[in-house]
Amino acid sequence: MRHFALLLALLSGPAIAAPFSGRGYLEGCDGDASGSGCRIVVSGVILHVRDGDGTNEDMMDLLWSQAPVTAVSIAGDMGELGDISAPLVLTSLSFPPDDPFQSGLRALQGDWRPVGEAGPFVLRILGLEWQEWANDELIADYLMTPSKSCADGVAVGGTVLSLRQLGGAPDEAACWQIESASDTALTLRDLSGARGAITYVPFED
Repeated sequence: MRHFALLLALLSGPAIAAPFSGRGYLEGCDGDASGSGCRIVVSGVILHVRDGDGTNEDMMDLLWSQAPVTAVSIAGDMGELGDISAPLVLTSLSFPPDDPFQSGLRALQGDWRPVGEAGPFVLRILGLEWQEWANDELIADYLMTPSKSCADGVAVGGTVLSLRQLGGAPDEAACWQIESASDTALTLRDLSGARGAITYVPFED
């Protein structure tokens, strides 16, 4: 795809702003003492759109008004790419009404524990981030990309989540199928390993 070629160019070339476009998900907007802005994930790249950094105020207002994990179609000028993140100045913004993954991703949000396990493991889904916790310590952190198939391209039906470990090698990936998701239970099937289907229920501390 066009944006993958662009990422390779940025990795090998000088740190300059370059055109970028794609479809992804707005994780949300927030602010602190260092500033405020919004985070958008497109094809495994985290894009930071900051207030006052060149994006039109009307576009920023639209981003701030959206619910977390909203499908977006964007274009803009991307700055220097770090590991998997970069700043972005938006020039175009729309919200696709027919995204096939938005509702499923929203259903995953929150803290979950495996049914039948008394141990301290917690699966935490924050936007497009998949975190694994044990004894209040983060033990693994992944970025999710929803699609209809795993990296091998074989469609399995429904929605699958390709996971790339943050800070890990590109080939350190996993793939899970969403078998079912509701407010009371979540069932995921491991398509890249041997763990099979695991059912989770909301974690209550």
